[in-house]
Amino acid sequence: MTTDQLDAIRFDLALHFETLGPASRDHAARLAVEEHGGTAIDAQPMEPKHGHWGPLEAELSILGVQGTGTTMADAATAWARRARRMHDAMNQEQAA
Repeated sequence: MTTDQLDAIRFDLALHFETLGPASRDHAARLAVEEHGGTAIDAQPMEPKHGHWGPLEAELSILGVQGTGTTMADAATAWARRARRMHDAMNQEQAA
């Protein structure tokens, strides 16, 4: 897969995440991990009595981009923002 193809997939996925509500974005993020590989780690409540200390944030990593947030939907939003920044930076580089 070329860099341009990877960028196009990330950009399309970012646009998709941005059109969804929280529940649908959560579901779409999990499906994207299954389809493209990566990781989705849910935040865990802190329970010091039981020795549970996290992770405190949800983490999403797909196609070389990571996003974190209080929920998986928030992590997908952060992922989309970073994927779009990468896309914009690549376009500026190519235009120069």
